[in-house]
Amino acid sequence: TLPTDKDISATQADVVVFAFKAAAAATTKQQENNDDDHHHREGQQQRAVRNAARVAAAIRADTSAKVDLVLEPKKPKQAFRHADRRHATLVAMVAPDEWNDNESVVLKDLRTSKQLTVPLADLPRHVDTALQAPSEEGDDDDPR
Repeated sequence: TLPTDKDISATQADVVVFAFKAAAAATTKQQENNDDDHHHREGQQQRAVRNAARVAAAIRADTSAKVDLVLEPKKPKQAFRHADRRHATLVAMVAPDEWNDNESVVLKDLRTSKQLTVPLADLPRHVDTALQAPSEEGDDDDPR
């Protein structure tokens, strides 16, 4: 049998990786323009998910972190809610501007709310460092 959402959300992840959801067109246009915009956004979202998969693969290959890859673009609020349900320590966000500039990812530590932009090549080292750092709340016994 396949796991249910409840089963999946009960499992723990160290890092949740997701791609930002492309914004819808800000103004109403002619139907053909809307169709073009829709197809353009779909292409952007597919690329974003592929990039998120590359990020997850890089973390899995070079760290012992448990990685949860969200396979559909999400708004940040949805992604952080998902990360909270998974008891994640870190969220790696594939944001279009950062990725397009130099294949960088926004890495946020959910314990401290600190975030930084990290090139993909350096991401595993930053993930390891963040996961080994004790929580600022003094909860050194936290299994995450």
